[in-house]
Amino acid sequence: MKNYRNKQFGFTLMEIMVFLAIFSVVIVSVLSFFMWTSRSYYKINAAQEVLTNISRAMNVITNEIKLANDIYGPTTANNQLSLVTDNELPVGESSTYVDIFNCDGRICLKREGAPPVAITSNEVVVETLSFTQIATTSVPSIEIVVKLKYNTDSPRPDYQSSMQANSVASLRDY
Repeated sequence: MKNYRNKQFGFTLMEIMVFLAIFSVVIVSVLSFFMWTSRSYYKINAAQEVLTNISRAMNVITNEIKLANDIYGPTTANNQLSLVTDNELPVGESSTYVDIFNCDGRICLKREGAPPVAITSNEVVVETLSFTQIATTSVPSIEIVVKLKYNTDSPRPDYQSSMQANSVASLRDY
């Protein structure tokens, strides 16, 4: 029979140091991966929010222009578009006015007799909204320029995103 009483069980100092070094490398790698994933999430989220809002805004604006009968000149400016339309008329009216403008950093659409409705979320801020009338044919066309940026106070570039979209839409042919 063997005598085990004289043998000591445990770890040497070298074994503990090797274990701690390997454990530290694994922990640093895992934490680096989670930090990279977090930064990627915020960057993608900011870009997605800007893209969604700019797409929605351009669709609404071009649709309103395509359905309009005429441009209402007295209130149309570089940063506001006023249209005469028979789309979504108030009861008893044969035509109505639609205004598209920047209201406190958001793009708003206002129908005559109704309050303004924001067509962009508060997650983005309007940097540029401009309308330019183009007279290439007898039917007026409008060039639209929209630039939005992600609404963040963070100075980190990972959390910022901005995008510009340009389009041209023609009023319906009357």
